[in-house]
Amino acid sequence: MRHAIAFVALFMVAAACGRVSGSSVSGSSQSPIQFHLSKNNAAVDMQLVSGEAGWALDANALLLSRDGGGSWQPITPAGVNAAEIDTAFFLNLGVGWIVSQPPPGSEIEFYRTKNTGTSWQRLSVIPVQAGVARATHLVFVDEQHGWLVVDEGS
Repeated sequence: MRHAIAFVALFMVAAACGRVSGSSVSGSSQSPIQFHLSKNNAAVDMQLVSGEAGWALDANALLLSRDGGGSWQPITPAGVNAAEIDTAFFLNLGVGWIVSQPPPGSEIEFYRTKNTGTSWQRLSVIPVQAGVARATHLVFVDEQHGWLVVDEGS
């Protein structure tokens, strides 16, 4: 629960300021990590995967930074509208997944990259009730085991 609250707090800072600053969770004396996003593009989701690398999802693109946020490279899968990506998760710099729900919203599409977003593979489609279900959270513990939380409304 503490991790979820910390992630929400991190997201809120990014959305409000367009900037995230944090320090190593290992407790070492490393310098703070700073990621800078344009104030016009508030982060919808983001994750640090190493001391200098992380990704962010805004309404326009899935982005990757390898230099502490000094520059951002778009890695949105070809043919996927970034505005339709509900959530993403990167296990490390190279391996990550996204969940997209294109209109009319009757299915959730699941994609994976194993090469830092250079290419993406569509893994599966999950049928859902249109306009009701949304993917809200995605997490993996290794390349074979992960969880997707879907909100089916009330």
